[in-house]
This record gives sequence, structure tokens and C-alpha cells, in this order.
Amino acid sequence: MVANRAVALRELRARCRFEKGEVEEGMSDLQHVLSMRAGDITPYVKISANAFYALGDLPNGLAQIRKCLHSDPESKPCKKLLRREKTIEKALAKVEKAFSKNQPMTGTRLLVPSADDEGLIKEIKDAVAELKKDGTIPKAAPNVLVARVVELACQGYYNMNSKKAQAFCEESLQLNADAIYGLLYKAKVQQEKELYEEAIKTLERARELAPDRGETIDKLLNEARIALKRSQTKDYYKVLGVAHDADERQIKSAYRKLTKQHHPDKAAKQGLSKEDAEKKMASINEAYEVLSNPELRARFDAGDDPNAQQQPGGFHGNPFGGHPFFQQGAGGQQFKFQFGSGGGFGGFPF
Repeated sequence: MVANRAVALRELRARCRFEKGEVEEGMSDLQHVLSMRAGDITPYVKISANAFYALGDLPNGLAQIRKCLHSDPESKPCKKLLRREKTIEKALAKVEKAFSKNQPMTGTRLLVPSADDEGLIKEIKDAVAELKKDGTIPKAAPNVLVARVVELACQGYYNMNSKKAQAFCEESLQLNADAIYGLLYKAKVQQEKELYEEAIKTLERARELAPDRGETIDKLLNEARIALKRSQTKDYYKVLGVAHDADERQIKSAYRKLTKQHHPDKAAKQGLSKEDAEKKMASINEAYEVLSNPELRARFDAGDDPNAQQQPGGFHGNPFGGHPFFQQGAGGQQFKFQFGSGGGFGGFPF
């Protein structure tokens, strides 16, 4: 009588702990139930499912359900759970192998829906939903395995620089606020929005959580700090309206477009004074002189503004710098394009 009461109390406490989301404690109580009530295999299903899905402990989950079948080889619930867990374990191993071989596209394709397959993420989510519906996994349980595969999809799309990263990386952070690739994606978005200080904090958090990825994160941190420093001074890329990875052709094209657009002769039409137009041209030329020179551009990309050491107003004497794009007319009041004999912009250094 005392033993039966002890088992009942253990089961009651296990239920209470599961309802509170204390999954490991509840599983511990069920292990005691198994040792106290020989022949009862019911707890194995709950222990296995929670270990495998809720805690993401695949080896333990499989080990527990195999114990069930060792006690009762014909148990249908245990057979069903083992079959599903083995299928998921095998698929996840393929995904992780692809990522370990630096094949994010291959790995990600196994995770997301395709014409032939629903994808591993949906398969796991469906399994969890079913087990929660029948009470095997408590509603308050953690969702570690789902969080794991969602972060893998985030990682894959992040590494491929795909727009599809947004949905998976945002979900990844919802499931786990410390998801490393979720944080890396968040920092990337923050930088794109020019929230450099926030990006640095996000990356520092990622660095703290994943010291084994220190080299990769340190590189991103350095880039964010340079971007912050640049934002507090001048951003020549922004002046020309080009991306930071723009090539020589794109930089020249942007420069040509801006010099035509902001020519002082057109200042009145744009509602600008001639002085403001000349200042704008000086800024454009200053940016082009740095970005068109590989050595100066490399210095700027490293956070060192080549013009920071120059005397203030270095470009004020001639807003067109030393470029042959423009030549001053008499008295410096008019500016003329130097056209080549073939028409177009013959004097441009393209």
C-alpha cells in the first residue's frame, strides 16, 4: 500500500512538473516510477518524446524508446515513436553533414519545403504538435529541436546571403534569444539600417555566446566598428550613392551621373545657390578621389580617412579637384565639358 502510494505521488509530481515546463524534473520522476513499477512501459513514451523533441537530446530519446521495446517488443506506441525519431535523426544527420562540408544550399534544401518533400522543419513541427495534442509533450515544454533546425535554415540562408534568411532568422530568435546565426543576421540588418552601436552590441553578445566562432565574429565586429567610425565622419560611399562592394565601373558611373546632376551651371534649376552647388561638387570629387584610388580606398575601408590629415578646405579652391571632367572658364564663373571629337564625354577618364 505504501509503495503504491509512493508511485502515485511520483506520478502526480511528474504531472505538476511537466505542466510547469520543468521537463527534466518530470522525466526524473517518471524514471523513478519505472523502477518502482516493473512492467509499466507507459512512461517510456513520455520520457523519450520529451528528451528527443523538447530537449533536443536525440541519443537519450532514442535510448529510452528502445528500452520500451526491450520490455515489450510488440508495443505499438513505442514502435511508432521509434520509427519517427529514427527518420528525423537520419535526416538531421544529412543536414548537419552538408553544413559541415560547407554546402549550405544542400543542407537548407533538406530543411524547407520543396516540390517533392515537406522539409525537415515541418516534419518536426508536425510531430511536436501531435505529441502536444495528446499530452505526451506538455504545452509549457521547451522547443529545442525545432529551434535547432530553424536556426540551421537561418544559418544556411545567411551564409548564402539570401533574402529568405529574414523569416527563419527572426523565428530563430523568437525560439531562442541566444541563437548565434539569428544574432548575426540581426546585426547585419542593424548595420543596413545604420544602427551601428546596436549592431556592435548584438555581435558582442554573439561573441560571448560562441567563443569557438571568435574569428568570424571578430571580423564582423571590426567591420561594424569601422562603419560606426565612418558614420561619425564622412562616408564616401554614401556621397556617391554606391554600395561598399561597388566595383570601379560602378563608382565611375555614379561619379559621372552626379557631376552632371550637380554641375554649378544647373544650380539655379535645382533651387541651389552656386556656392552650395560648388560645395556639393567638392564633396563628390573628394569621394571619387578616394574611392577611385585602390590604395586610398583600402585605407578608408580600414577606418582611416585619407583626407583627415589634409588642411581644412582643401577642395574649396576648385570644387572640381584635379579631374579633367571640368575646366573653369574665364573668371571661374563658367564650367565647360571637354568633349572629344567623337561626341559624348571624350574628356572623361573612363
